[in-house]
Amino acid sequence: MHEGTCRLFLNEPAKAIAALEAAVQETGQGDHNVALAARVDLASAYVLNGELEEGCQVICDTYESLKEMGNQRGIERAQRAIERLAPWRTERPVRELAERIAGLNP
Repeated sequence: MHEGTCRLFLNEPAKAIAALEAAVQETGQGDHNVALAARVDLASAYVLNGELEEGCQVICDTYESLKEMGNQRGIERAQRAIERLAPWRTERPVRELAERIAGLNP
């Protein structure tokens, strides 16, 4: 996961996606918290790679899982990822994401 996160912050989204998808697969059966953190970063990598709809879908699904678990640290990580979507706030996938997240936070 660390390689993928580093690639994300080095603005290498394609490499980040490859590393993070592998990390999600590897940790999927193990440490669920690590897998969810990798999915948050994967969503951001998709967005940076021009895949806004996929990124929004992944972040929303992950956010829902984090809420169900009560994982506050993961929720905060996801919220920071959502904040990074501000440049696309008028795009349909981001608006739909905001609506779904608002519905999870009564």
